[in-house]
Amino acid sequence: MTDDQPATSIGTGAADYGRNYYTHAHFGSGDDYGWDFPHWRTFFTMVAERIVGLTEPQTALDVGCATGMLVQALRYRGVDAKGFDFSEFAVNSAHQDVRDHLWVGSATDPIEGRYDLISCIEVLEHMAPTDAQKALDSICAATDKVLFSSCPTEFEEPTHINSHPTSQWAAWFAERGFYRNTGADATFLAGWAVVFERAD
Repeated sequence: MTDDQPATSIGTGAADYGRNYYTHAHFGSGDDYGWDFPHWRTFFTMVAERIVGLTEPQTALDVGCATGMLVQALRYRGVDAKGFDFSEFAVNSAHQDVRDHLWVGSATDPIEGRYDLISCIEVLEHMAPTDAQKALDSICAATDKVLFSSCPTEFEEPTHINSHPTSQWAAWFAERGFYRNTGADATFLAGWAVVFERAD
C-alpha cells in the first residue's frame, strides 16, 4: 500500500483472484472453474433453477460474479441477468455466451439501475470491513431483495479477511431496512445463505 491509498483499501486485491485462485482445489472438484466443466455447469444450473423458483426475478445482478456462471445459468432460465467482478481475469475468462453481460467493477461503487434481485455470494468476507459496508450500501440502494451468502468460517483461507457469523450480516442489513425472509430457504446455495428483503 502506498501512502496516498486510503486505509479502506487494505484487504485483498484483484491480483489475488487470477488463474491460480480459480483453478485451486478450494473450488471443490479439482476442475478448472468454468461453464465448460460439467461439475460447475450442473451446480449453477441447479442454483439458477432454485433462485427462479424462490424469488421469480425478471432482472438480476450478481455482485462479485467471478466468471459469470450464475449469470449465464439465470439467463438460460429467462432472467435478464448481469454481473460484475473486480477480477479482470475472471470476467475475461467468462463463457462467450455471457461475456457481453459482465463487466469489471468494484462492489463499493454505486450500482446503476434497479434489479428485482441482487445476489452477493461469498464476496464480502474477502473485502476490507469498511469497503464491505460500502458494498452493502450500494446493494441495498439498487434492489428490494438480496440473496446473500458469506462464509462465516474457513479462517485458514488467506483471502477471508472479513468473516462474520450470519447474524452479524443480518444486523447490518437490518440497519439498511432489510430483514431475513424466514420462509425462503436458501440453503441449497450454502448452509448460511439468506434471502433479505426490504421491509418496514
